This record gives sequence, C-alpha cells and structure tokens, in this order.
Amino acid sequence: NDYYIITNRHVVVKQDNACTNIKLYLGSINLYLPCEIIAYDKKVDIALLKVTTEVLLSVARLGDSSLLKKGRFAVAIGSPYSLESYFNTVTVGHVSSPSRLINEDNYFYKDLTNEYIQIDTTINVGCSGGGLFNLEGELIGINTWKLYDSKENIDNMNFAVPINLVKDLFVHY
Repeated sequence: NDYYIITNRHVVVKQDNACTNIKLYLGSINLYLPCEIIAYDKKVDIALLKVTTEVLLSVARLGDSSLLKKGRFAVAIGSPYSLESYFNTVTVGHVSSPSRLINEDNYFYKDLTNEYIQIDTTINVGCSGGGLFNLEGELIGINTWKLYDSKENIDNMNFAVPINLVKDLFVHY
C-alpha cells in the first residue's frame, strides 16, 4: 500500500538539499519505514512524502480550513525533542485566528506574505510537520512555527499551514 505524508519542507530539506535517507517512525509498533520526497514548496514550507508498506496504517481525514472559526478547539500532534521518547505528544488549545496573514523575511524570499492558522495550542521544537486537528478528528493544518520573544514578553503564539493551502499545492498527487 502507498501512503502519503504531509510535513514541513524544513523537516526533510536541509540547506536546499533534499534528504535521501528519510524514515517514517511508527511509534505504536516501534518501526521505521523508508520514505521518499514526492514534492515540496519552499514558500509555504510544506513537503509531500510517500511510503510503501504492507502494514495497515491509520489515515487522517482532511478537513476544510476555510470553515475554521476563532475560539474553536485545536489539537496539535507532534514529537518534540526526542522522537522515540515523546512520539505523538498531544496539546490542546484554541484557534486564535483562522487566517493570519504574516509578512515575513525568510531565507528564500524577501517580503513574503503567507497565510497561517494562529493557535495557542503549544507547538514545541520538533513538532514541526505534525498535524493540527479539529475536534472531529479532521486534519486542518500542519504545525509549522512559533513566535517567542522573551524581551517583548511574547509566548504561546503558534502557527500552522492551513490544510486547504496544502490541498491546492498538491492537488495533482
């Protein structure tokens, strides 16, 4: 069976070089499976991977991020710090903004505006590429980054790429 995995580009591409030895960790059965990068987008920081296995895997239903409302619950899943020790850590919070446009300077593009789901659901280092779900269990975003600035007393501002944007990018796959 072929399965497709959505994650962040920065998780599988380092300094503009695609990683060639990517393995999907299945913590519930303590198994690593080789995957390949099918496509990625630098601007949006999203990648699509493919894994082939005879192991029957659970598959997330894709939601509709255009239906998100401020104040709705959001559930983030990721594996912070140590993949095997903290596999599939879950944090719960709320949607602060369903469509936050952020102008950012990044390594590849100057003055780029991207759309994100802003959440107060905690995203720790290592949770990049994990899923953001609604209470119906639908994937509504891909956890991407957090804003933290101790000098400005900013904390718990976290961001996910909306799943509708991901669908638009990878519609041909």
